[in-house]
Amino acid sequence: MSDRFLIGVLRESFRNLQTFRSLYESDGVDIISGPNGFEVCLWDLEYLYERAKENLPLRQGQAIEWFLVYNFKESTVAEMMGISPSNPIGSYATAGLNNLVTMIHNGDFPSFGFEKDLERMIA
Repeated sequence: MSDRFLIGVLRESFRNLQTFRSLYESDGVDIISGPNGFEVCLWDLEYLYERAKENLPLRQGQAIEWFLVYNFKESTVAEMMGISPSNPIGSYATAGLNNLVTMIHNGDFPSFGFEKDLERMIA
């Protein structure tokens, strides 16, 4: 599994986090299977979301929260950040996702569930 794949999974998972939360509340579903049998666990995603806000540079954490999770437009997020509306907020989010993947590979999140699955799937 490539980092690019994992970044894509995280991007789409964060974009759909509010829906995932609702699915859990209504139907008790907390694991969703994706491509190649890859599973995303709501609790792992929530854990990463909190770590993103705590461990990433401010702008990257804000971009993940406001642009991906809350689905605000890039220009709105830029205004909330106090930067030019022409700044590519998606780039901040992508940089944050890249940093999260690096942290996962480095073992910086010992309570994170799928780093062991990553090792098994990559092997």
